[in-house]
Amino acid sequence: HGQAEFALLSLAKATELAPDNNDYRYDLAVALHSLNELEAAQKQLTQIVQNQPANREARVLLIQYWKETGQLQNVQILLAELEQQNPDDPVLQQGL
Repeated sequence: HGQAEFALLSLAKATELAPDNNDYRYDLAVALHSLNELEAAQKQLTQIVQNQPANREARVLLIQYWKETGQLQNVQILLAELEQQNPDDPVLQQGL
């Protein structure tokens, strides 16, 4: 676990120093998820989606993470927003 926790701390610090850098925030969310910190991962992705509503990658990953924790109402909201942005998005066809 040592390396993963060090990476997590580094990403958290990078996100703290550059809060508008959504790439750091995205990587932090993935790292948190890999350490089973699901709520914290969802929080980071939610922040990205709020900052950049058209950030499809973060939106799709957040949909996946929310599905994992049974937050289906949140999933439906994000899917509806995605449909407004791009009615032909492949994620909508798959039902994720």
